[in-house]
Amino acid sequence: MRFPPGVATSTVMAAGGRHRRRHSRADEDDDDDDFESDGDVFRGAPQEVVVQRRREEIRKQRIESEQRRRDELRDGYRRLKDVLPVSNQKSSKVSLLDRATSHIKYLEMMQHQLQTNLTQSDLEVARLRQVNEALMLSAAERRSSAQQSAPAQSASVPSHNGSPKTEPAAASTF
Repeated sequence: MRFPPGVATSTVMAAGGRHRRRHSRADEDDDDDDFESDGDVFRGAPQEVVVQRRREEIRKQRIESEQRRRDELRDGYRRLKDVLPVSNQKSSKVSLLDRATSHIKYLEMMQHQLQTNLTQSDLEVARLRQVNEALMLSAAERRSSAQQSAPAQSASVPSHNGSPKTEPAAASTF
């Protein structure tokens, strides 16, 4: 790293790859002269000013990033609290997470129960359809056999005028 002429500062590489500034007694005496009267700007070390400003920018970015992260967490906790059933419990974050865990387990149990009921209902519907189909086939067979036997009986029944009369077969009802 090169410094402008007149700056008696040396740097060494510290552990972790970061630069560390070494000071000597002579440097500390000279540092007092580097500040303007308001103490904001370095006179003799523009590179150090750039580094300091960059560090400050990075620090501000990290602070803003952490604030955004905290805001997102706060918003997430608020949304979680809004969807959970109302409770009289203390609303700490830990208790909120415990309530959410319990509610999720309850919902999973209810889903399993409802799924079981649905499966049983589907089986019952299938069974009732088979019973209905068997009854319909039985009724159709009875009608068919009644119609087949009816013409034989109607031929033997005489009518009032002496000619054989055909009568309709009796319909069975369910």
